[in-house]
Amino acid sequence: MAFSDERFRSQLIKLEAEARDHPRRHAVRLFGVLALGYAVPLGILVLCGISLAAFFHYVPPLFSRWHGGAVFTIFVGTAVILGVAVAVFLRFFKKPATPTGKTITRQDAPAFWELLDELKTPFPAVRIERVFVEGEITAGVMTQRRFGVFGKSTGYMFVGLGMLACTSREQLRSVLSHEFAHLQLRHTSLAAWMAHMFDLLHGMVKPLLQDEEKPSGIGRLFVRYFEYFGRQTVPIRRRHEFEADRLAADVTDERTTATALYAISLQAFRSNRVFWSDIFRQVADAALPPNHVATELRKFLAESPDPQIVQNWLAMEQASESPIVDYHPSLKARLAALGCGKLLLDSTVDVGVPPTQPTTGLLGDALEDLEAYVSAQWKGGIIGAWREQHAGVEFQRKRAAEPAAIDADEAQWRKIELEAQYGPVEQAQTTLQGFLETHPDHAQANYTLGTLLMERHDPAGQRYLDYAVELDRSFSMSALGQQLYVYQSMGRDRDADAIKQRIEQFEKSSKQSDKLRTQLTVDDELIPHDLTPSHIERLNHALMLTPQVEALFVAKKKMREAGDQPSLVFGVGYRRRTPRRGLLSMAQAEELLRSFVNGPCAVVAIDRVPSSIKKKLHAVCPAPVFHVSKRR
Repeated sequence: MAFSDERFRSQLIKLEAEARDHPRRHAVRLFGVLALGYAVPLGILVLCGISLAAFFHYVPPLFSRWHGGAVFTIFVGTAVILGVAVAVFLRFFKKPATPTGKTITRQDAPAFWELLDELKTPFPAVRIERVFVEGEITAGVMTQRRFGVFGKSTGYMFVGLGMLACTSREQLRSVLSHEFAHLQLRHTSLAAWMAHMFDLLHGMVKPLLQDEEKPSGIGRLFVRYFEYFGRQTVPIRRRHEFEADRLAADVTDERTTATALYAISLQAFRSNRVFWSDIFRQVADAALPPNHVATELRKFLAESPDPQIVQNWLAMEQASESPIVDYHPSLKARLAALGCGKLLLDSTVDVGVPPTQPTTGLLGDALEDLEAYVSAQWKGGIIGAWREQHAGVEFQRKRAAEPAAIDADEAQWRKIELEAQYGPVEQAQTTLQGFLETHPDHAQANYTLGTLLMERHDPAGQRYLDYAVELDRSFSMSALGQQLYVYQSMGRDRDADAIKQRIEQFEKSSKQSDKLRTQLTVDDELIPHDLTPSHIERLNHALMLTPQVEALFVAKKKMREAGDQPSLVFGVGYRRRTPRRGLLSMAQAEELLRSFVNGPCAVVAIDRVPSSIKKKLHAVCPAPVFHVSKRR
């Protein structure tokens, strides 16, 4: 494990102590880290200057007289050096991209802008040029200067319609004061410098990154620098959040600021675990995403929350620490800093109850147009993945209707699979629990129920995921990834590190398992395949391009590792003489069979394997699934 969460946490504790007790020392540290990033482009400019001076000093004397070749050499050399220097220099003053999207104007929502104007009294230095609308339950601000980090500063605000739907006027006033405080105290300047340096260095390094996900060489060095710089800035950015909370409390009061944080956190949890889960489950029946998702979200947030969801959220927040993967402190830490930490301990508090007059009313007649815009933006971004997933559901339906050589348990699962994965959450949970009462060792059902419960932060979900992995190791990466996300978001570093170790162990064992899947020995146990008629038809169609293949036998090989599912085995009978030139070679034919499985499998020539293996293969697959006679 390259960098454990616990080690990262210990570094953050030291940095937070330094930022609190020795702010000047911490400021010098951050300046040094920032200067290290700018040292690269500045060093290139200095090197270009030195190279240009050396070029004019040493090159002209090499020519006895000024002829065409000398002039051309000096011209090209000068142009190359100046071109590099100008390109690097201009990136320092590159104008950042201006935010785009639907804005809330004074003419459309005068009541909302009146509230913003009220906050100019406690925050006289703040100037908001535009307010952009978003669909999330959030709010934010940013500043941009005309030339990178130089020139006139322009402030922008982003307001989520979901946030307006779950806050009262006083709570919204506190939220906006929090964002104004970031601008007043120039907290956004740090983010601007970080974005400028990243854009500057990334533009220079990008040609060297052949694979941005797995960089190598100098690219890996820059990626490590960005990670290091991000870790160094976490303490100061968290401190900025506490300072903004304090100023917001000064404008309103501590309880109003605390209840605003409470309500936004709870409603964000509800929308992610309930509303969006239900929306994406509609993919089973609808070929296109819904049209008015922003309006539906507003109506959902106006409903009283499910008590069980509230209990799950409270349990999560009470057990959470500030996550190392986010510069925002945990809700528990922010409420404690405001002196309202007891809000999380009292499950009877009615803070999470939707307001009787949500602040979406401040938008007036513009609300309908803004919701239509947000819905269209969401639909345009999700429609491709939605169609692809809907096609996958249709394939599942066809597969469930086809006869297949599967046992009774699997046949029963296929009847309820779509309902369990895409039906209403409560109905799906009931269906899965009923199925597991009679089929407790079904890996897919345990995994589906575990995922459903983990989405709602129900601790019982982990037990089902762990058992699914025990039954079928193919679920390991997905199940472990879900648990890692939950632990990291809650700041549970020790548990997260344990999951990381399990992921590393699984990756190592998977490489060995994949190698075994491509081999077939006399000790392997073979069982009948479970290919559906449509699978066999597609396989036959693909083999029409391979005249070298005379017959194909298919079976499954039991894996020796516990939890490994059987893998396919293709026994190929090759023709000694091909009557006509084939479109694919024998090696390409074997690659075609492996691509059909979309994973590692064993492809063997029947005439070249021991007779014991041939007998096993014929015992479980007496008749070939493909024969040369089908080409006629």
